[in-house]
Amino acid sequence: MFIGRKIHDIRMSTKGMTLKKLSDLTGLAVITISKYESGERTPGRENLKKIADALNESLEYFYGF
Repeated sequence: MFIGRKIHDIRMSTKGMTLKKLSDLTGLAVITISKYESGERTPGRENLKKIADALNESLEYFYGF
């Protein structure tokens, strides 16, 4: 499973969080997160860390460790 799908799955099914809410928590633009989720872009480590922290997940989960 690619990183964007993991972000989407956690955001929606586990946290019930909107893109806007995740954007507010991370400081990332809604369109940026949307592109990560769709696989159009891959987040760098710094942005993935922001997302992981907002979703209470570890970076290792996203990298598949």
